Amino acid sequence: MSKPTTITLASFTASGASGIVTIEWTIGDGKAPAGFHVLRSLSPGGKLERLTAAPITATQNVYRFTDRKTEVNVTYYYRLEDVNTGERFGPIAFKIEPPRVFSLSQNTPNPFNPTTTIRYELPEPGQVVLKVYNLLGQEVRTLVDTYQEAGFHTVIWDGRNEAGRSISSGVYFYRLTAGQFSGTKKMLMVK
Repeated sequence: MSKPTTITLASFTASGASGIVTIEWTIGDGKAPAGFHVLRSLSPGGKLERLTAAPITATQNVYRFTDRKTEVNVTYYYRLEDVNTGERFGPIAFKIEPPRVFSLSQNTPNPFNPTTTIRYELPEPGQVVLKVYNLLGQEVRTLVDTYQEAGFHTVIWDGRNEAGRSISSGVYFYRLTAGQFSGTKKMLMVK
């Protein structure tokens, strides 16, 4: 029985934006493994958590994994595990920095039916209010009204009003207020 071939990494990088870490790697010459698992810890030698249920495979010789379960000001240490041999590579460290400015993103999808996602960034902690209004300026739903830490935040709106009823098709606005910041965006519900 032949021994599994050892692989070498040609590159192993981490990058981040909006609270999401993207890990990319390529392997050197030789036979490609069946895939990799991505592992994460909170210190260089810390307890490892497997982030992948199924092995990551290459797309045009590049392996990529996106970690969406991160927190601001935490350094994460990522390792790769060859599913053929169990050999581990890394760690590579990455820290999510807090946003520098307030930001309210366009909802996605837009138009939507029945749910949509609203993302916003807070450079400092404080009271946050996120409300939905109809074209007449009437409040339809309060999505957030609480104190929140600095960082990247996501809210999923189910297209229902305060009474729990589905809204009708049409144009709606959502407004975020936090500290001295106020931002408004338009969205379209299509049934």
